[in-house]
Amino acid sequence: MPEAARYCPACSQKYTTGRVSLRDFMADFFNDFLNVDAKLPKTFLALFIPGKLTIEFFKGKHKSYASPLRLFFITGVLLFAYLSIQMKSVEIEDDNFLNLNQDVSWLNLQDNLKAAKIKTDSIFPKSVAVTDSLIAIMASDVGIVKDSVDFEENFEGFDLPKIAKRDLLNDSPDEIIKKYGKEWGFWQKIAFKQALKLGQGLRGIIEYFISHSSLTILFMMPFLAILLKLLYLRRNYYYVEHLIFAFHYHAYVFLIILFLSALGGFLHPVILALFIVSIFVYLFIAMKRVYQQGIFKTLIKYFTLLFGYMVITVFVSSISFMISFFMF
Repeated sequence: MPEAARYCPACSQKYTTGRVSLRDFMADFFNDFLNVDAKLPKTFLALFIPGKLTIEFFKGKHKSYASPLRLFFITGVLLFAYLSIQMKSVEIEDDNFLNLNQDVSWLNLQDNLKAAKIKTDSIFPKSVAVTDSLIAIMASDVGIVKDSVDFEENFEGFDLPKIAKRDLLNDSPDEIIKKYGKEWGFWQKIAFKQALKLGQGLRGIIEYFISHSSLTILFMMPFLAILLKLLYLRRNYYYVEHLIFAFHYHAYVFLIILFLSALGGFLHPVILALFIVSIFVYLFIAMKRVYQQGIFKTLIKYFTLLFGYMVITVFVSSISFMISFFMF
């Protein structure tokens, strides 16, 4: 396109040198995020060629394909929406460590048997009451049922006390806090309420974590772009261009994981393994094509990126899981 022209006569795109600022990048995303048009099929086809979308974007073909951030969100929403739906049908073992209804029922039965024993002993002091046998059978079959929950055993560091199971079953969290936690600080009260939810089942926090995983990965992208910027410091790339590379790569990863989650059970193990390996091969080929360096240099930076990615994932996921604990 000639530099004198303001718009391309073929696609009506405004003239650009191919370089893009963060401001223009974000504006482009919000302008077309919700517009589903003919660019999407073309974009998805190009996505399966390592590095093609990023290279085309760097050439200035911003209107020919869906924007990188839009593509990232579309694939991420599809993947994590599917995983959230699938999560509904998954059974989780040890889904309730409190077992309040069952334990309180046993405690009530045990108290009733002991009360009955006292009455029978007063009437027939020299006889062996039936209640003794029932209590013995209960002790052998059920074992010792604790009448309280020690939250500190399951949630170390929050300094939470033992709380009677009957209170946990019958009282609201706020009533329990008034009874047991008059001297608790703000974070102890929040931790206790969340511990109650977690004690009633792991499913809630797992579903919350999965449903917000796309935001977790989005939060990882700036760190990954910084790492790429450091790896290719001598190359004349803007920071946002490394960010675009990261968005394109993760859009491909999202699609592969979505495909394997939906159809992986029907695939031969070898085919399944090839799809998983393709995630790593794709990254190497994309790095070599986009940044145009030799195989040896690309390999070194590839493994450095993988290690850095692992560190970033652990760091961001830990923060995300902590947030999930206090928010679910």
